[in-house]
Amino acid sequence: MAPGYEIALCLEGLGLAGLALGLWRLRVEEAARVRALRKVLRTGSDPRLVPSARPRRDRTRMVPHLTGRGDTRTGTSAAAHALARAFLRGA
Repeated sequence: MAPGYEIALCLEGLGLAGLALGLWRLRVEEAARVRALRKVLRTGSDPRLVPSARPRRDRTRMVPHLTGRGDTRTGTSAAAHALARAFLRGA
């Protein structure tokens, strides 16, 4: 058998093994989800809803307010210049 055929057969075998492993992992994950759902339905409490002991960080962030005045750039871009010309013509 030529070396090219042997390499192709090895690659196909590895692909099939990877496919089988992926299907097995999907099956295991689905079984874990089913077990978790059954536990929630039997006990009536969802472990995700239990408040944690550690405090949560405030999700707000300080964002600087920019008015557009006092631009620090020395020159305006070509796009900004074209936009200004278009507004001047339309006004």
